[in-house]
Amino acid sequence: MWSCFVVLFFWVTTGLFLWNGPLYAQGPAVGQSAASEPQAAAGQPQGWEVLLTSAPYGPFALLGINKDKQQLYILEQRSPLSLVGQLPCSTGERDGDKIKANDLKTPEGVYFVGKRIEAKLDYDMYGDGAFALNFPNPIDKIKGKTGSGIWIHGRGHELRPRETKGCVALGNKELAQLSPKLQYGMPVVIANSLSWTDGATESRVPTELATKVSAWAKAWEDKNPRLFEFYDEDKFSRTGESFKTFKEHKQQLFSEQSWFQIRVHDLRVVAGPDYWVTYFNQYYRSPSMTTEGIKRLYWQKDEKGELRIVGNEWENSRLGLEKLYVDETVRDVVGLLESWRASWEQGDVKKYLTFYDPKASQGDRVGLNSIRDHKQKLWKEKKPHKVAIDDLQVALHPDGFKVSFVQGYQADGNFKDKGYKTIILQPRGDSWHIVKEEWSSM
Repeated sequence: MWSCFVVLFFWVTTGLFLWNGPLYAQGPAVGQSAASEPQAAAGQPQGWEVLLTSAPYGPFALLGINKDKQQLYILEQRSPLSLVGQLPCSTGERDGDKIKANDLKTPEGVYFVGKRIEAKLDYDMYGDGAFALNFPNPIDKIKGKTGSGIWIHGRGHELRPRETKGCVALGNKELAQLSPKLQYGMPVVIANSLSWTDGATESRVPTELATKVSAWAKAWEDKNPRLFEFYDEDKFSRTGESFKTFKEHKQQLFSEQSWFQIRVHDLRVVAGPDYWVTYFNQYYRSPSMTTEGIKRLYWQKDEKGELRIVGNEWENSRLGLEKLYVDETVRDVVGLLESWRASWEQGDVKKYLTFYDPKASQGDRVGLNSIRDHKQKLWKEKKPHKVAIDDLQVALHPDGFKVSFVQGYQADGNFKDKGYKTIILQPRGDSWHIVKEEWSSM
C-alpha cells in the first residue's frame, strides 16, 4: 500500500556514544570492580584498590589512573578488555583520597572527562593544555568533600612523580598522545591501586541497574509517582539540590504537560568505591521543550540493600539523537497506519476508534461519538473495499508528529475518491493516538 516513503532527516554526530536501541544499549563492556560490590574507601588507609573486568553495560573505553605506580592506562573493550596505551603521570603531593580543598591529594573514584580548558594557562604548571574532570561529583558532595579544579593536564617542565596539587599531570608529549583518545564524557577511574583482567565480572549489578534505568525512564514518561521511589531523598538533598524542590518541579510539569517522551541510548555502568554510575545519552521531548545530552545517575544501596539514585548530572550536548528519535517513531507510525488502514478497509468501527484520542477531531466532527456515528452510517450505506496510502511524509509537530499522505478510497457502488490526508499524532504511553485529521480532495 505504500508507494513512496519520505522522512525528514536531521544531522547526526558520531563518537564514543553509539546508538544501540530505544531504551538502553547492549554490547561489549568494561570497567567494573571485580568484586560483586564496590569496596568502600573509608577505613582503608591504603586507598581504593580496584580490579577492572569486562562487564555488561561497561564503557567501550576508559582511563585508569594508578596513583601508587604513577601510571595512566588507556583501556578498551576489544574482546576481551585490553590495554591500548600506558603513560607515566603525576598525581597529588600527598597520598590518600582527596577530602578537602588544598589538601594536595588526588581524588579517588569515577570521574568524567569534560571540555578542554580554553583559558590561557600557566605553561610551567599546565603545559600545552588541560581537560576538566567533574570533581566533586555528587558522591563527593554527599561525603562533604570540598575543592575543585581537578584536571588532566600537561606540564611545562620535566614530569616528576607526585608533584601536583591534586590534578593528574602528563608530559606535553604524552598529553599530545592521549588527547585524541580523550572523548568528551569518557570515564576516568582513579584509584590508589588499579589493575585489570580479561575475565568477566560475576556481579549482577550492571544488569540490575540497566533494568532500573529503563523503569525510571518509563515512570517519568508515564508521569507515574513511582518515579520518586527511585531516589534516596536524604542523600539527593545533600548534593546541593533539594529533593523537595526537585519533586515539586516534576509534579508541576506532570500537571502542565500533556505528554513526555524519554529516550535512553547507549547505557553504560561503571563501579566506584561504594557507588555505581549509570550514564547514557538522553533525548527528552514534551509539548514545550526538547533537549538532548548526557545524563549521569549515581546509585548507592540504602539500609535495605536497595539501589537508589543519590545524585545526578546533566550536560546538554548535540548528539544527533533527534534523527534517531524520528527514525524510531517513523517505524512505529508505519505500523500504526497500516493497522488503522486495515481496520477501515475491513469496516471494523470498534478497532478503528482505538486509534483516536477521545477528544480527536476529524474535519468538523469532534470526539469519538461523533466519529463513530459518522463512520457507522457511512459504512452501512457503502461498505469499504480498499484504502490506499501513498507518498507518506512524517515530520515533527508541536503536538507530536504530522503525518501526510495521498489517500485513495473505494467502496460499494463503484464509489471512488482520492485526496490529501493530514493526521496529527500525539504520544499516549507506548503508542500514538490521532488527535486531529483533515482531508481535502485532489
